[in-house]
Amino acid sequence: MATLEIEITPPLREKLELYCRLHDIYSALLTEKQNKCFSLYYLEDLSMSEIGGIMGITPQGVADRLKRSIKLLQRYENKLGFLEHQNKLAKKSGELAKAVDSLLGNSPYDANLLKLKDLIGELCDGI
Repeated sequence: MATLEIEITPPLREKLELYCRLHDIYSALLTEKQNKCFSLYYLEDLSMSEIGGIMGITPQGVADRLKRSIKLLQRYENKLGFLEHQNKLAKKSGELAKAVDSLLGNSPYDANLLKLKDLIGELCDGI
C-alpha cells in the first residue's frame, strides 16, 4: 500500500516554524497540559484523536487547547517581543559577519578579524 505524502506549502511551513519558535521561547508560561498538547501535535505529529486518547479529552478539546495555546504564545510575543528581538539580533549579527568578511585579506589585523568572526558565529549560534 502506497504512503500518502503531504507537501507542506511555504506559508504553512512558516506558520509551523513560527509556532515552534514561540513555543521554544514561551513554553514555561503555558500550563503542563497546554505544553503536552502542543508538543504531541506540533512536535510529535500526532493526530487530534490520538492526543485526545492520550490526554483523556475529545479531539475538539485538543483543538480548543491548541488554539488557546497559540493565542497565548502570540499574546506573549506581542507583549514581550523576545522572538522579534532574536530576529533583529540574528540579522545584525549576519550583517556584522559580512562586514568582517569584506575586511579580511585587506588588513594587517586579519588574525583579530578571524577571532571576531568566530565570536560573531558563536553569538549567532546562541540566538
